[in-house]
Amino acid sequence: MKKEGQKAPSIDDLKEAGSEEEFKARLKEGQAFRLKEKAGFHVISIDENRPPLVQVVGDNALIAQMLAFAISEIIESSVKNGVPREQAEGMFRIALELGIATSRN
Repeated sequence: MKKEGQKAPSIDDLKEAGSEEEFKARLKEGQAFRLKEKAGFHVISIDENRPPLVQVVGDNALIAQMLAFAISEIIESSVKNGVPREQAEGMFRIALELGIATSRN
């Protein structure tokens, strides 16, 4: 348990503490830890009359990995819900092409 004035261990500290089983057990015990945000998308505002206000933080490579993972999850979820894979993938191809084209303007 964390003592007064003691810094909470990071997720890496907990992982280095021992085996994976020990790591999971310590988390289940409610041991506090801080996770340093390395990348994130924060949707701050969505207004029908203006583009959404979005903050993107982090290293470009991490952001790209995070975005790729999110897209893959959305595609898989869409397919499970009956959307044809080609349609789900096509939606993101169009979005990526529009994003690239917009960035060039």
